[in-house]
Amino acid sequence: MQRGRLRFILIVRDPVARVRSFFDWFPYLYHMRGPFSKWLTVALSLQKSCARKHAVDMTDGDALYWSACRNISGQYQDALSGGLYAPQVRWWFHHFAPRQLAVVSLGAYLSRPHDVLQQLAAFLEMDGQGAAQVSA
Repeated sequence: MQRGRLRFILIVRDPVARVRSFFDWFPYLYHMRGPFSKWLTVALSLQKSCARKHAVDMTDGDALYWSACRNISGQYQDALSGGLYAPQVRWWFHHFAPRQLAVVSLGAYLSRPHDVLQQLAAFLEMDGQGAAQVSA
């Protein structure tokens, strides 16, 4: 298959919901408990401290995502930066043409699965039979 014919589907979550979900898995991953607000305050403090140490502008999502501050240690690793989708999508655009990528909101898929699947079938250039199977 030619590289230009490849298609990629990127499914993204609401960044706030993603952070909350990450926190909700804490008891299973790190055997820790506590209020979300306290955990978030610590995570932000660690991120800010790291940004100062490495002279990273916290308002520059690209710089923050690709910096050492992305991987804060322990239970805070990638907790906040994983929801910085723009740098991740730009990385894909650097390697592939934008026409090869479909970015789908998980929220849109959950609320309108039929519509989203129809759009993805068109994006994937599925023939009539394949598109009919998606709508079934």
